[in-house]
This record gives sequence, structure tokens and C-alpha cells, in this order.
Amino acid sequence: MTVESLEANYGIAGSFDANDISEYYLDPVALGYEHIIDFDHDFIGKDALRDKVENPDRTRVSFIWNDEDVIDIYASLFEPGESHKYLELPNPTVAGPVAHYDQIEKDGDPVGILKEFGYLYPERAMIGVGVIDVELAEPGTEVTIIHGQEQSPRPSVERHVNTEVRATVQPSPLHKNRG
Repeated sequence: MTVESLEANYGIAGSFDANDISEYYLDPVALGYEHIIDFDHDFIGKDALRDKVENPDRTRVSFIWNDEDVIDIYASLFEPGESHKYLELPNPTVAGPVAHYDQIEKDGDPVGILKEFGYLYPERAMIGVGVIDVELAEPGTEVTIIHGQEQSPRPSVERHVNTEVRATVQPSPLHKNRG
């Protein structure tokens, strides 16, 4: 990898603010890929990965955003005072290569990361995908997404304040067999 490579110039966006770069790394088990892991050969990290499969700490889920909170985000754009981070429909777009990380909280404690989000018309809802602590992955669990990036160094990000968005945990993928 060189300083000109895509990876070296990738930006990080969102409300999640880690103290160490390793906190942004997600393992294949948290991403929901354990069903394609093949342990029938030797590879570096095999024992650690097997331990993750047997004792996962986070898992991939969908987050259904609260409609009222999404409407409040848009309303803030037309009202005096501070606005919330703009949501583009159907999917947010960004200038340049950027990885998105919004913090997920339960009762004020960090419990996960929102990685992608967008409007899904068949559901008539804003939906996100991310990872959450295994014990909170039960469908229907209520969590809070901290949406925004108040101190963004990127000039393409409008001034805004972070906002709390209520969300409900659902499976990921949301629908396994949509016909």
C-alpha cells in the first residue's frame, strides 16, 4: 500500500469517534459472514476466528429508523436555528471514498455501529445496517442512532448538530425471501 492508494486516502464519516483505529475494524463474524468461513485448511488467525465464531461479541442487524425522528431531521432544514445532518434519499452520497460509522447506543451506552443507511421504498422507512452487541440483537430491541458528524473536517459536510434517532433492531438481511 502506498500513500496514493485508495485505502490510504479513505475518509471516515459519522458520529462514532474511536480512540484507536482498530475500533473501526469489523471481523467477518460481526459482519455476518461466518457461514462462508472454511476451517478445512490452515491460515493465519484460524484459532482466533474459530473462537469468534463460537463466542461472537457483535452481530450484523438492520435498524428501522423512527419515522418521527426522520421527519424532524428534514424539518430542521426549514426552521430557524441549528439543523441536523442532511439525509439524501434514497441513499446518501458522499464526495470521495468515505466509510460511514454512526454510533449506536442503548440507554446512553455505546453498543454498536451503523455502517450503511438509506430509504427503502417497499418498507416506506429509513433503514440502516450495522453491528450490535449480540445480547441486543433480538428483533424489536429499541436503540438510539447518533446521526451526524458535528466536527467534520470535510468541507462537503454542512454544519449541523448530531441528533438522536430512535431505531428498532431487525434481522439482516431484513427479508430473506422477498418475492
